[in-house]
Amino acid sequence: AMHASAASPTAGKADPDLYKKLAVARVAEPDEVTRMVMFVASKDASYSTGAEFIVDGGYLLGAAVPPEDS
Repeated sequence: AMHASAASPTAGKADPDLYKKLAVARVAEPDEVTRMVMFVASKDASYSTGAEFIVDGGYLLGAAVPPEDS
C-alpha cells in the first residue's frame, strides 16, 4: 500500500524552507549517502557496535545560523 503523502502532487519535491533548518544548507547528493552505507557495510566499520550514523545534513542539530526571516 502506498502512503498518502507519496500520492501527493508535491511528493518528491524539496521544500525550500527545509534548507533553512539544516546545518549544511543543501540537500545531500546521492553519493554522500551511498558512502556512509558503503562504510557501514565494509570491514572498516567492523569495530562499530550498535552505533547510529545519521546522514541528515545536521537537521537534528538545527540551523548553524538562524534564518534571517525568524
